[in-house]
Amino acid sequence: MAVVAEHLSVAELEEGYKACKDVTSSRHFQAILLLTKGHSTS
Repeated sequence: MAVVAEHLSVAELEEGYKACKDVTSSRHFQAILLLTKGHSTS
């Protein structure tokens, strides 16, 4: 089970996801954002 440390708020993760210009970093933000919203890794 994936666990996300609470360093950034959901709003901060969304901001990073939307503002990111690098595709790889954007997908990292998106994956972490989805995990914080309760989606599973499966």
